[in-house]
Amino acid sequence: MTPIWKRCPFCDDYTCTIHAGEHAHECPCPTIDEWVALGGDPYTIDADRVKLDRVPATVLDDLATYQRVMRAVSSGDAYVT
Repeated sequence: MTPIWKRCPFCDDYTCTIHAGEHAHECPCPTIDEWVALGGDPYTIDADRVKLDRVPATVLDDLATYQRVMRAVSSGDAYVT
């Protein structure tokens, strides 16, 4: 399993495995607080199960919908594209 965010080999930060190794704070993924509030965890969700180019603003605006999506992704029942 490869987590979405893993420790950077060059510093103490984390890189995003979905966004070509960008540092997690620079990639378009949700922030850690957003991941946690929405039921996800980028440190434990398998990146191979998620295709996340960008989370549309309309989805982020609809918290209930986004929470359902993140629960489905966390359980392995869905892909985010």
